[in-house]
Amino acid sequence: DELGGLFNAASLIREGGIVATVHKQHLPNYSVFDEKRYFVPGREPCVVEVRGARIGITICEDLWVPGPIQQTAEAGAQVIVNINASPYHVNKRVEREHVLRERAV
Repeated sequence: DELGGLFNAASLIREGGIVATVHKQHLPNYSVFDEKRYFVPGREPCVVEVRGARIGITICEDLWVPGPIQQTAEAGAQVIVNINASPYHVNKRVEREHVLRERAV
């Protein structure tokens, strides 16, 4: 990246080109996660316009802590999409729904 680091990132691609790239802001370092060892945290929210709607994009752990979701909403997101691949366990869905209710803005 031009910022001089390796990021856990995702890009929105449209018509063969990169429209936006989001860098994961909150890097976990517990259990099976060791992201701080490899990645630099993102600093800015990612909000893009798609068919007239302002869509915010966050990555995994950014949902589990208050800051990134709030920043994305403050940047004008009308809808926030969080992509993730969390390790599965039986109650994960219930935990995620609880966190989603807490983070709803």
